[in-house]
Amino acid sequence: MTLSKTVGTAALALAVMLVAGALNLTPAAAQEETFTPEHMKAAEAAVEATRSNYGFDEILPIVASQTKQQLVRQNPEFAREIDAMVNDVALSMAGKRVDLDKMIEEIWARRFTKEELDEITAFYTSPVGAKLAEKSAELSTLSIGAAREYRNQLGIDMLEQAQKEMEKIAAAAPEKKAE
Repeated sequence: MTLSKTVGTAALALAVMLVAGALNLTPAAAQEETFTPEHMKAAEAAVEATRSNYGFDEILPIVASQTKQQLVRQNPEFAREIDAMVNDVALSMAGKRVDLDKMIEEIWARRFTKEELDEITAFYTSPVGAKLAEKSAELSTLSIGAAREYRNQLGIDMLEQAQKEMEKIAAAAPEKKAE
């Protein structure tokens, strides 16, 4: 095994451990908590109603593209074969998407009771809840843009005001300028 493969494998293992820890999906955590089938069905319904698992379908194509790039860098003479092979591997792994859905549902089940999940589903299947679910990604993007704009303007305004205050400080202490 080459040094770059060893480092890559170690980095991947570390990333998996960090994600598992962050999601509280370690084997010990999974053994500690079990959920009734009804609780998991409620989590599945809430996740679906809120569209919380939407947008993750791009993970497989992104990982496939990254895999192709890495393999082609290592073996450029096999670029065409790598492209076809990775496409086949990606297609064979498409069924694993359900694993992510189950992980997301368990995250929800850990944080909400069955009754709370039922209430969430009821809200998000109402007309206003469905509209909120539909608009959530857009609202988040626009909110992040507004926060970025606010931060940038705040920085400009703060620097201008601080520079004016600095001029006052400098004018009040002319002896410091001479030093």
